[in-house]
Formats: sequence, structure tokens, C-alpha cells
Amino acid sequence: MSDRTRKKLEKALLFIEKNIEEKISAEQIAEHAMLSPFHFQRLFSAHLGESVGQYVLHRRLELAANSLSTQPTLGVLDIALKSGFETHSAFSRAFRQHFQVSPSEFRSHPEHIRIGLDESRPFLNTIAAKNLSPKVELKTLPTLFYQYSATSGTINGTFLTQALRDVSKEFQRLSQEPQLYGLVSAFPSSPQSLNDEHAQVLYGALFYETKDHLHTPYSSRIEQGLWAVFEHIGHYDYLYQTWNHAFRSWLPSSGYELRDALPFELYLTSPENTPPQNWVTHIYVPLKAS
Repeated sequence: MSDRTRKKLEKALLFIEKNIEEKISAEQIAEHAMLSPFHFQRLFSAHLGESVGQYVLHRRLELAANSLSTQPTLGVLDIALKSGFETHSAFSRAFRQHFQVSPSEFRSHPEHIRIGLDESRPFLNTIAAKNLSPKVELKTLPTLFYQYSATSGTINGTFLTQALRDVSKEFQRLSQEPQLYGLVSAFPSSPQSLNDEHAQVLYGALFYETKDHLHTPYSSRIEQGLWAVFEHIGHYDYLYQTWNHAFRSWLPSSGYELRDALPFELYLTSPENTPPQNWVTHIYVPLKAS
């Protein structure tokens, strides 16, 4: 995918997120991305693996499922309208077809419903991009020690821009230490949208030994185990595409399951000294045999 195409599709996805509760058409989204409707829908399906209509529907159903499970006093009709559906019947029909239960049944036992592979987003079932096949290898790591700080908020799957200065300064400090495995960001839960101000992000460094003298706000131990390592080359704005491929395309047919450990990104190039198209990031997904 060319950088130009990425940017246009990115604009489209951000427009969808900002207007997910409104009535929007493929033509409106295409216009925002500055593409003809026909060309836009062809590109969207080719690179994201499903039609724009399917993608919007799946995101709206995830939004509705989250509301049903966390807002018990909000009526089903209110949730339907809030999630972008025009009528109660249209919402109920789409919800039952997607989750195999009615909205009311779901509200009674949301813990029994899981259609997504990402444990922090169990109600999302979108399809990974067909044309995205990053390099992946299996790697066994020893026990590592994580020294880190915490912030919240993402934009396109990376830190909010206002946090970048603090992150860069902390990375520079930690990179001077011996026994360094790498500079990483870890994610206790996945962002709920491309621009999620509440997503927790842990940023710091992994070491082969404890580093108590560094006085970071937090530290934790990551036990030895198996990891799938996905290579992402390019701007951080598009890291979410490699994450999607890892969880929604590669993992289901891999013969492995997720292990109880933090997935993380390891940064192998300096943005200050390398052009964005050559930035190299490795995404680590913890595995166990299924």
C-alpha cells in the first residue's frame, strides 16, 4: 500500500470514528477521503478486508454491546439510536444476526458472549487487511524486567502528540543503561477506537536484570515464554494495521493462544535520525500452545 493510499484510508477511518453515531454514507466518507465513491470502496475492501458498510456496522455493534454491558439503566432504543441505528427493529435484527442473541439476552449475560480474539475488545469482529502480511517469527525470551511510566490516550494507535516529548525524554534516559533489551510501549488494554483518549499506555524499557536505581514510577516482571514477533516498517500512524493482522488474521490459524502477559511494541530506529518510511517497530504478542 502506498503512503498516499494509507493517508486517504486513514482519513476515512477517522471520519467514521468521529461520526459513528450519525447516519453516514459511503459517498460521504469517500468525499472526506477525497476519492471517488467507486475507487474508495474498492480500495477500502482490498486493504481492510471488508466493505465500508460491513466495517461501520461491526463498529456500531461493538459500541452498542459495550453500552448494553456497562449502562444498565439506558434503554435498548436509546442505545440503538446512540449507536447509529435508525430503528429498534433494525438494531435488534442486526444485533441478533451478529451475536446470535437478542440485545436483552445479551444484557443479561454479556460475559457469555465473545466473538473477537482481542480479550480487551471481545465484542469486535472486524476483518484484518487482506494485503497486510508483515514478517513474523516465533521467539522465546528469558525473564525480563520492565521499568516504565504511564500515560493515557492514543492517536491512530500511538501516543497522543502532547505526550511525545515526555516519552522521548524518558526513552533517552533509559537507553543509556546497560543490560537493555529495548525501548518499549505496552498496552494493558486495546484502544477502543483510532483516537482513544482513555487507553492506558505504559512506556519505558525492558532489561535483563532489575534496575531499581532508575526510580521509574512503576516496575514489573515479565516471565520467560514464547512470543510472536511481527515486524512493522513505516510510520507509527499505521501500527494499528499490523496489530490487526496479528490478532485477527495470524493468530486464529496459528495453533497458539494468547498467554497472560503484556503485548508490547519495541522500537528499533530513532525517529529523529530516520525517515518515517524506514522506521522499524517489532510487535510482541505473548503465546502459549492451544
